Amino acid sequence: MASKPIRLLVVAAHPADSFDQAGGTLAHHAAEGDHVSALILSGGVRSHDWQLVDRHLKSDDGFDVEKEAAEATAPKEDEVRRACGLLGIHDLHFLGLEDDAEMLTQEMVFQVAQKVREIQPDVIITHHPYEEGGFKMHASVGRAALYAQRTAAGSGRLAGKPHVVSALYFMSPFAYVHNNSLNQGTGFFRADIAVDITDVVEKKIQAMDCIESQYYGGSYARKCMEMNDASQGNGVGLPYAEQFQRYNPQRCYKLPVSDFDLKISTETREEMMTRRGYMIDHEATMPKGQQSVPPYKLQRDLYDP
Repeated sequence: MASKPIRLLVVAAHPADSFDQAGGTLAHHAAEGDHVSALILSGGVRSHDWQLVDRHLKSDDGFDVEKEAAEATAPKEDEVRRACGLLGIHDLHFLGLEDDAEMLTQEMVFQVAQKVREIQPDVIITHHPYEEGGFKMHASVGRAALYAQRTAAGSGRLAGKPHVVSALYFMSPFAYVHNNSLNQGTGFFRADIAVDITDVVEKKIQAMDCIESQYYGGSYARKCMEMNDASQGNGVGLPYAEQFQRYNPQRCYKLPVSDFDLKISTETREEMMTRRGYMIDHEATMPKGQQSVPPYKLQRDLYDP
């Protein structure tokens, strides 16, 4: 571990991406005195304000998309400020790019690189550059961060002095691997590190509750914890975890074996399964005005050709 506080920067495509895949890890760093920043490239309104999309679907031909999108930007930013604030992340930067401009551009690289020089992070956390085969804004932003760290370190067309990033991590590398056929069977994805976030799961759920424009609050936030963070933890014997893939090998004097690694080699199977089976009482933490979703009724006839 570093002997002094470090600076971390999460480079995110959309507002909620600033915390939903790495928020627990970032909360740990913030609580222990590290400086955590979030760089959010797009407003997230056109693709991730699903309340706006629903209004558009239900509207007549006179729906003014540009006006509605402009008016939704500030509330969207407020949602993510409140969410990140619950996790101890207060230094947020919005580039204001359109979130339907999904292609990687040189301008995107330069804008991220300029922020890297300004914020001077020791560590960058971002999206996997091959997420959904690379055909997604998440992947474009992951690639922009990779290019940007090199651009920021050189004598390129940027203001300020060069800055070298010590380490770069891709957050939740397996999150979208099974969403389509482009990722399946590839060797680009692996998990190098699993961070135990069990102690901050409640905070992360409350942060998800803030993203009302995407219908994240309530039951969906709680399902996400079990579907994503509990799944990532279960595979490595933890109740809840966030996984990361490191871009470059870690430099060490000795192999990084923790006391926890030693502990699990001597525990009983009962102790191990008790830990893996721990689950937050999500119903007790449901926000005011929210209730569990009604029972799901499968409509068999919808699946027939």
